[in-house]
Amino acid sequence: MNEVEPINARLGRESGRGIYGANPLKNVAYPAIGQATRAFIGRGKMYSQSEASELTDIPVKEIQKYRSGEATPSLDKLLRLCAEMPPEFTDIILFHAGLGGVRRLSDGEACGLELNAEAAQIVAMIAMCLADDGIIDHRETQSIVPSVRRLRSICDDFLNKAGKAAA
Repeated sequence: MNEVEPINARLGRESGRGIYGANPLKNVAYPAIGQATRAFIGRGKMYSQSEASELTDIPVKEIQKYRSGEATPSLDKLLRLCAEMPPEFTDIILFHAGLGGVRRLSDGEACGLELNAEAAQIVAMIAMCLADDGIIDHRETQSIVPSVRRLRSICDDFLNKAGKAAA
């Protein structure tokens, strides 16, 4: 199997159940994470194994297993690696799923995503309240108010950051 070939190009050739084969971790995740860790972690790379361990709080022995393809990190550890490594690290992993173009978000963009998520949650809460009896009663209002206050705070942060960026 060609290590840099994206998963969507291999799907037709994988044997087993499902689109990722019988063992998606072994068939897709191990090679992708191994390739990404070998590209950025190790002797002569951007980070030594001990530096990567220090940055991510992942033991060196585990990082060695990711590099060799013997293991794959938990989601928590993978997110720590993605947060500390350059965006290209994550791009290599996502390439195997047919995705790409990873970049770091600016503070304003991150705030915008948080704003969107909170607004969507409030809309869902209101829809659920209205679905029951067509009104939002005092008890339902009390359950929605904390989320609305949080949204207002997120909006204030977003507007402050947007104002600084425009200045």
